[in-house]
Amino acid sequence: MGKRLTRKDIKKKDPITEFLQGLWNTGLENRKYIVIAVSVVLGAIVLYLAFTMLYLNSAANRAQALQKAMDVYGAKVDTTLKQKKDDTYPSAEAKFKDALAAFQKVSGEYGTSEEGLLASYYESVCLRELGRPAEAEPKLKQVVEEWGSSQMGQVARMALADVYRSQRKYGEAVQILDSLEKEAAPVFSAESIVFTRASYLEAQGKYQAALDLLKKAQEGIKERRKSDEKFASPYESAIARRIEILKAKLDSGAPATTQG
Repeated sequence: MGKRLTRKDIKKKDPITEFLQGLWNTGLENRKYIVIAVSVVLGAIVLYLAFTMLYLNSAANRAQALQKAMDVYGAKVDTTLKQKKDDTYPSAEAKFKDALAAFQKVSGEYGTSEEGLLASYYESVCLRELGRPAEAEPKLKQVVEEWGSSQMGQVARMALADVYRSQRKYGEAVQILDSLEKEAAPVFSAESIVFTRASYLEAQGKYQAALDLLKKAQEGIKERRKSDEKFASPYESAIARRIEILKAKLDSGAPATTQG
């Protein structure tokens, strides 16, 4: 389910911490001149160094706390077990319950720090996996507001769209897809968004509309390949399979619904 992140991976997906680390590195590079400039104020230097040590210790604690929660999130599941053994859980539900508690602790302690926001994001994912999307929604909204249009912000918005889908709030989910399509530096490809749109239509029983949308995407991929032989979409095979499934549903007269 979730990829286990090393501390290096967490920092790579953590733009705010990278920004702060950049400021700190700049400070270190110029520390010699700073010390010379304020050497007569020994007390201030001591205070500065003390603050620095506290900050670095706090940052390390945040990263370690988040990593521990991620270890639970990425733990193995073995349904043959009757109870948890080492780092393996007897069910996905048991794992997500423990992961939820771990992420709640991190988000509660570290608030809107980047580690705290990442914990809130994964907390909402755990809630969704546990069938509690209504509880995940406000947490994801907070994360989306904090991250904005950043790469992680776009990921959080897609997760929020899925939470809306889980609650059959298809209108709100589609609005998020619309916004993701308009991003100047999109994280999600056009094909992935089309595939997601089609899944929403299919969930509402609108099989013909979903089929038409996927066929159009399929033709678009073929057209792009005519002008660029090296073009390849990882969604091409998934789109083709979904088209066949939708055709089978329509041929079998599967009942459509009017939800949405």
